[in-house]
Amino acid sequence: MKMFVILLCTIVVIFLLVDFFMVLLVESKNKKDTLQKHSEKTENKKITTSKILNSFNITNKNYVLPDIENLLDTNEEDESSSKIILDNIDKLNDFFSKKKLKCECINYFKNGIVSTFEIKIDNGQLIDDITKYKDEYSNIFNSDRVDFIIPFQTNTIGIIVKNDIIKEVNFKDSFLYLKSKNSKKKLLIELGKNLMGDYELFDIEEAHNIVIGGATGSGKSTFLQNIICNLISRNTPNDLRLICIDTKGNELFLYNDLEHSLCSSITDKDDAFKAMNEVLDEIYHRNDLLDVNMDRNIIEYNKEVDNWNKDHLLEEEKKDKLNYIVFVIDDFSELLNYKKAEFEKNLLVLGSMGPKVGVHLILSSRKPVAFSNIVKGVIETKISFKVNNDDESYAILGNNEAVNLYGVGDMYLLKKGSNEPTRIQSSKITVSDVKKIVNNINDINCKENKE
Repeated sequence: MKMFVILLCTIVVIFLLVDFFMVLLVESKNKKDTLQKHSEKTENKKITTSKILNSFNITNKNYVLPDIENLLDTNEEDESSSKIILDNIDKLNDFFSKKKLKCECINYFKNGIVSTFEIKIDNGQLIDDITKYKDEYSNIFNSDRVDFIIPFQTNTIGIIVKNDIIKEVNFKDSFLYLKSKNSKKKLLIELGKNLMGDYELFDIEEAHNIVIGGATGSGKSTFLQNIICNLISRNTPNDLRLICIDTKGNELFLYNDLEHSLCSSITDKDDAFKAMNEVLDEIYHRNDLLDVNMDRNIIEYNKEVDNWNKDHLLEEEKKDKLNYIVFVIDDFSELLNYKKAEFEKNLLVLGSMGPKVGVHLILSSRKPVAFSNIVKGVIETKISFKVNNDDESYAILGNNEAVNLYGVGDMYLLKKGSNEPTRIQSSKITVSDVKKIVNNINDINCKENKE
């Protein structure tokens, strides 16, 4: 009987052990299946995310740039406008003589939308005694208002008046001036004409990042097209790649088919954040690359690659240079309102770490309320077109001067490290011009590839 009980207990124990191990086996299989499914989901997520942006590198070495000189039209000089200005100089000097003011209009400059009359002031003459006749100057120029710039040059002030006949600053003329400088700076662009009537050049690489504000219809969107066409007309995709986020879907889709573009214009907000995260990954990758090579920035790294390639003639031994990435976000206030914390967090990294490795931000918004302290802190170069009120002007420039702009591309540029903004009339490029440039780039490079 005792043996029977022992045998029975042994059978029960064996049964329980078998059952226990079977449970463990089933749980292990379920866990493995769960991990596999999770892995598949993660992999699918990576594949989905990677579809936002294409490869940052490009292999087409025979890229041809567009011939802007023969592609676009130019403007002709308006002689009647110059005659009106010369007559106004005579009227000004007659007025100064009549009021016994010790000053003289010695020159004038025009940039298309405004003319600036340069007034030389003799010693002992108070500036307030000249500027107090604002209404009289308005009558002389037959204008609603005049503005002063003090000082204008040494011992001179400027009287600014809107031209009777507005002449736009032509993109082709501005671009050919830029091209004539034969600059090797990849991100050097033309902006238009300043108050001296001189073409104003601007280096995005030195500025690091740009934020642009202005009311609807002030010329802000046209200016974005100006910047992009400057860049794609001077740089091949080997040198520069482009990312456009345009949640409104207005006009940045025009660049979708370009090899410069890392993706089609992004209109979905979630896709916009995915693209930002991919760019952040690229920034981290490039930063590690620079650290390994002990280079301070993209310029030093690319110089080393050039020197390496000169010493290594075999194609398989050559290294690829890092191209610049220009990240354009039109109406960024949409993303700021959608995921404020995430957007500002990404902006801090993009804005601070990006320029070192060749990644530059260009943000634009018609809502100056979007110019938060974080935005203004990270992006030090600011551009303002005409705004609706003083509060909007202060939000962008820190003063109320943008309210008095005339629109039609009239703008202020406040450079990084500067306290005084520069007034510029931005060069005008039409949608038709943009299409001509894009189609020409695609046509000539498709032809080159076929040959």
